Amino acid sequence: MDANFGMFPRDVSLGSTDVSIFDQDWGCGTWTYDSLLLLYTVRDADKFYAEAEGYLKSIIPDAEMCQDVFNFQKARMNLMHRTSADVHFSHNWYDYFEGILSGNRVELKNEPTDYHFEYCGIDDMGRYAKEIIWYGSRNKLLMAKPEKILGGMH
Repeated sequence: MDANFGMFPRDVSLGSTDVSIFDQDWGCGTWTYDSLLLLYTVRDADKFYAEAEGYLKSIIPDAEMCQDVFNFQKARMNLMHRTSADVHFSHNWYDYFEGILSGNRVELKNEPTDYHFEYCGIDDMGRYAKEIIWYGSRNKLLMAKPEKILGGMH
């Protein structure tokens, strides 16, 4: 993996916006740098999440809030092998972040919120790379859109 990342600065300095590679997991293709980084992240998600959690802890002093937002962001990722999940959070994270993105800010509230997530359920890395990363980045398939469970989980 590091060998592929080593070529990024050279290619970027030459004005390249994408890189052609062959990888045993996702085959041959030409990938933009952001897509390639997503593929590496998905392949080694545990390492990515360990680093991301450490970073969040450094900027969010409230340990419970930090863990809650980390769990929410982790649940949003439409990763391989996942099919569906019902997840409880202490805050209204989805409404909060969607409000920021849409320009209609919503106050972050410390209120129990339960969401149901549907994921792709794809087990093949090559298929996942094409359908979720390559095609899906244009159609926002990488992030699972949760449905609020009214009345909470039972």
